Amino acid sequence: MNPVGPARARLTLQEALRSAYATRLAPPASLEEPARRYARALRLSGVSIESALVDVKTLVREETGDHEMLYIPRVVGWAVAGYFARITGSFDTIP
Repeated sequence: MNPVGPARARLTLQEALRSAYATRLAPPASLEEPARRYARALRLSGVSIESALVDVKTLVREETGDHEMLYIPRVVGWAVAGYFARITGSFDTIP
């Protein structure tokens, strides 16, 4: 699978968050891949982990409003996993 640029990966995560929030309050597993891909795209473009996490949290807040605390722990966890995943080789769900 080819790496995705940060802007496209952010839009994918934003759309996934919006869709998930519209259908249920708890974060579904379907958010894991977009969160990991976005964090990986940020890492590949040179963004620090601190900046990546601030951006992910901001995105979650924008899309879930008052229910952000239901989403932030899982989405941030997935983002951290994606950010620190190996760049080459195979692993879990992110190439």
